[in-house]
Amino acid sequence: MVWLVGRWRAAERELRGQAQELHARGQELRAQADELRAQAGRLQALHTEAERINRVKDEFLATLSHELRTPLNAIVGWAHLLVSGGLDAQRQTTAAETILRNAHAQTRLVDDLLDVSRIINGKLLLPLSHVDLATVVAAAIELVRNAADAKEIELRSSLPPGGAVMVGDAERLRQVVWNLLSNAVKFTKKRGRVEIRLERMDSQLELTVSDTGVGIDPEFVSHMFERFSQADSSTTRPHGGLGLGLAVVRHLVELHGGTVSAASQGLGHGATFRVTLPVRATAEAPTAVRVVERRGDESAGSPAPLALHGLRVLVVDDEADARELVKAVLTRYGAAVKVAA
Repeated sequence: MVWLVGRWRAAERELRGQAQELHARGQELRAQADELRAQAGRLQALHTEAERINRVKDEFLATLSHELRTPLNAIVGWAHLLVSGGLDAQRQTTAAETILRNAHAQTRLVDDLLDVSRIINGKLLLPLSHVDLATVVAAAIELVRNAADAKEIELRSSLPPGGAVMVGDAERLRQVVWNLLSNAVKFTKKRGRVEIRLERMDSQLELTVSDTGVGIDPEFVSHMFERFSQADSSTTRPHGGLGLGLAVVRHLVELHGGTVSAASQGLGHGATFRVTLPVRATAEAPTAVRVVERRGDESAGSPAPLALHGLRVLVVDDEADARELVKAVLTRYGAAVKVAA
């Protein structure tokens, strides 16, 4: 009898141990199941994000193709007409102006793509110097004036009379202001209004660009400064562009230590963009020698007359078209030019 009781208790202990082991194993399996479900959720989120990125990429490539082909069609078409002859002097001038305007449009697209590439690779650097932001803004206003006049858009500006000196890259700051102003003009209907205000507030400069244009969908405001982001990404939309300009603006402003924001009361109610930039002490400004590249959006002024008579120039380039262009320009100013590949 005692022997049976001992055997029973030993069996009970063994069963209890097995039950505890099974319970622990069950908890382990439940934890593994929870982890698998979490991993499945993460994988689903990654899959959804990958699909979104692919969709954005496809939309961007379609937009890029459309935006590049549109000016290219005009360039090729008018070039064919010029080559074929038969155009009177006025039509030849129109053809040349159209080709130049559309070439500038393509240059702007390429510039934006290059800027985004530099941003992604961390290679966009700012040579800093003393800059009067009021002068930069005034120059940008003149660059968009013709486009505004064509739509009878009123341009209002308020700039500090004593200037607004800061430390920054004048060319990149001009790019920021031009992007904001050109967008305001582009998205404002005929006989609308665009206002530009620059104020100094303690240790900051605040630039505000507001318009009476088409406005912004409240759900899209938070995505305004993302790369390739457009409220309407279809190729049939009334306003062109790659959706890169504002992303470049945000990055350039942040490189200057500032912030940029957008606000709108909704579609049809216009939009306001606000840029704040720090005013750094003069002593902080490093001296810099800068080569400023003229971008395609600038109005090309007439070149100063050059006197190259008596000079002999050898032009070496592996691109035949580039060689002939340089030769034509130098010959125009009196140089004796030879070319070589």
